[in-house]
Amino acid sequence: MQVKKKRIDSFLTVRLAGEMDTYEAENFEGDILKVIKKGEKRLIIDFEKLKYISSSGLRVLLSIRSQLSQEGGRLILVALKEKALEVFKVSKLLEVFEIRKDIDEALK
Repeated sequence: MQVKKKRIDSFLTVRLAGEMDTYEAENFEGDILKVIKKGEKRLIIDFEKLKYISSSGLRVLLSIRSQLSQEGGRLILVALKEKALEVFKVSKLLEVFEIRKDIDEALK
């Protein structure tokens, strides 16, 4: 999985590409938790080019959300494709996460 980070306004955007399997999810979690510990509190995770997310990936997103909540931060997920939205729906996570159509909508 490829991960690209870029600052836009007060948010750090994280663009994902490829597949988030168990191995990639663990690496991603470690990377993002380091960023949060360094003081980052506002994240947008862009799913536009993510083809697959495992249950481990969902657990990592919950972990990131929890950590940011404890720090008074905010996590927004954007550009979820139909398959990913279905996974969130079946897992009853649509109500848990702040989800927006795209980065522009998230920044409003």
